Amino acid sequence: MDQTWRWIRALDAPAIDWEKEGDEWLNRVAQHLYDPLKSVGHGIQRDVTTGLMEFSTTYPNGERTDTRILILPIPDGAVKIWLSGLKENEDPTLSAIWEDAIKNATEGVSEEPKKHKWTALIGATPPKYDPKVLHLAKNAKVDNLSLSSTGRYYIETGAPKKSLSGWSLFASIPIMVQGESRGYDWSEAQVDAAGQLNRLISILSIAWGVTIDVREAAMPLELGKGLPLTWPLGSEVTISNTRQTTRISMK
Repeated sequence: MDQTWRWIRALDAPAIDWEKEGDEWLNRVAQHLYDPLKSVGHGIQRDVTTGLMEFSTTYPNGERTDTRILILPIPDGAVKIWLSGLKENEDPTLSAIWEDAIKNATEGVSEEPKKHKWTALIGATPPKYDPKVLHLAKNAKVDNLSLSSTGRYYIETGAPKKSLSGWSLFASIPIMVQGESRGYDWSEAQVDAAGQLNRLISILSIAWGVTIDVREAAMPLELGKGLPLTWPLGSEVTISNTRQTTRISMK
């Protein structure tokens, strides 16, 4: 921590429970600063002795902003905050931007978490014995998750069978999963998405008798069109080349 602030001004404490909502609040403050300050990231430095934290955002060149927030958590989930700076005098324009960000972040904490739609890929992993190519016969629903076949083979190196010097190729047909998770931003929602996927692959592994795993982690639709459906060595699944597949469905 710099501890070379040239000016410090106390601000009204935000009406939040710091222990439960502090991380969300800091993320919201940073998001409200990105556009007006043209910043691209944020970070926190902590004084392990006093518990004081210094919050700042960073510019594209890696430099940290001169104006910063000092935060001191106190008992019962409360917090004290100050605006501070490294320059000799406070810049009223910059301070107004920071105070607006703090105000908007505090109001945002009380809002209902947003819904984030996402896609992911799951599929069989290379087994040591008796490989099976599973092909989801038709679209299905498991709880609130939608499953559909990608219709393409994914070819990868298989596990050694009876010798450490041996290897093989393993073909699988990944399954597209579409779901929805709540969170103040994607960083929070993706934790729920990962939990949903972990429960799903556990259930399917037991039901189908093969190891099903997440092949592509959840990706938010808000950042684009979702996961690509092409990959190296892939090929379209056709009737002629699925004779050795095990067709599966959800009941």
